[in-house]
Amino acid sequence: MRAIDPADRAIELLKRTRDLLFECRTAGEGLAEPPADSEPPAVAGERTAYGVLVAALEEGLVKTLEHAIDVLRRFSAPAGPSSGEWFFCSPFPERRRYDTRPWLSKSKASVRKGP
Repeated sequence: MRAIDPADRAIELLKRTRDLLFECRTAGEGLAEPPADSEPPAVAGERTAYGVLVAALEEGLVKTLEHAIDVLRRFSAPAGPSSGEWFFCSPFPERRRYDTRPWLSKSKASVRKGP
């Protein structure tokens, strides 16, 4: 039996979430249909309650997918300075004075003075 790649599982979860969203919309449309004249008030009330429930589920699924898309966008964007560069790009001079990167000559170093 072949192991499933975690990335493939994540994509499959997103697809299933999307499918649940579409299913909620279909169920919500069915619950939003006007009640028949012969429908008792208790049944109409129950229909309304389930309509609210399905709308809440739909809202949660939409927010979940929006959040997932936001996470994907953040991880696909450049992450800024890599490795330890963020430490030396700091606007605080006390951090820059510890800049001991060998590939920078002393003339190019931002601040090389010690205390």
